[in-house]
Amino acid sequence: MKNEKVIYGIGILTWNGKYKAFTKEFNDEKHFDNWYNYMINKGHKIVGVYDADFKNELNK
Repeated sequence: MKNEKVIYGIGILTWNGKYKAFTKEFNDEKHFDNWYNYMINKGHKIVGVYDADFKNELNK
């Protein structure tokens, strides 16, 4: 089983109304899915998810 790390840029609206944008590395897609569901259950709203390489292309 390959361990393929994935990196996403994430925009999140927190439960208290603050917007945050950051990049985060996950062990694999299942790890990302679990984290995503955890954040939703805590009351946050994920407003954007993009491949970190895509963001780097935009900054060139």
